[in-house]
Amino acid sequence: MDIQSWVTCLAFFVILVICYVIGKLFKASKMKDEFIPYIVALCGGLIAIPSMFLINGFPVHDVISAIAFGMFCGLAATGANQWTKQLEKLKKAESEE
Repeated sequence: MDIQSWVTCLAFFVILVICYVIGKLFKASKMKDEFIPYIVALCGGLIAIPSMFLINGFPVHDVISAIAFGMFCGLAATGANQWTKQLEKLKKAESEE
């Protein structure tokens, strides 16, 4: 795996984690759940724009692609949250049996 691939994976992971934390913060603020995916997608897009200019080797090279990349990271954070919730439900159901 070359350095470009590592930078791409790292950029994706960092933006995903930031968006995950932002989503958790909004969830703790009692915001309606249906708005959180939109918020984290928007935050991901906004985080990716300066990242494109600051990180040498960022996987995209224009603003529109950076926004799309960041929004994808934000929505992936929402999916990661749902995945952990489903695992918790599964473990709870197994322990009740």
